[in-house]
Amino acid sequence: MDYLVALEALSGNWNSLPAAERAVVQSAGEIRRREFATGRIVARRLLTALGARPGPLLPAESGAPSWPAGYTGSIAHSRSACLVVVARRGLVEALGVDIEDVHPIAPATWPLILTDTEHRGLEANNQAAGLSVLRSFCAKEAAFKSGIWPDERRFEPRHFEISWEANEMFSARNGHRSCRGQLLRTAQWLCAVVLSPACAASRREGAFDVA
Repeated sequence: MDYLVALEALSGNWNSLPAAERAVVQSAGEIRRREFATGRIVARRLLTALGARPGPLLPAESGAPSWPAGYTGSIAHSRSACLVVVARRGLVEALGVDIEDVHPIAPATWPLILTDTEHRGLEANNQAAGLSVLRSFCAKEAAFKSGIWPDERRFEPRHFEISWEANEMFSARNGHRSCRGQLLRTAQWLCAVVLSPACAASRREGAFDVA
């Protein structure tokens, strides 16, 4: 197994975390604690399945988890679910995920998300267009979190331009660099996974196929 993916509803028990992880969200609200706990619990389970012996997954300076030596990963939350990908380090060049609850994005927000080219490509100012913008936002955040743009310290959606391909595959470009990923859909959530190069022979947890 080279990588594993899991999608779960937010259900983590903050009190079950190691003391060092509990301290990270000691002063946070209940929702944030549940997000944090679910992500860490799922990530530890996947890392163990890959053969790691993970201890506390504490935030690095960037805010992303500090992964065990030899492994990497990405965690994302929506208001109701958590998406986690972990992989063996060295087998992937870029790794990032995002998850969004399915809802159309209001037109007033579109200029903050879309490039001028993307905005011109919208066919209408309606709910379907709002869902299309959500789709692009999800892909852009996964691309940002892949970590291949070291100068991008803060997520600015307009810095990324998405080109869509067949089967919900996409390419995200920022300046002269790009990465590829795939959008994954359920009835409740949109998920974007950037995992490059793809590990076609790997097993996944859940019903995702990102190879």
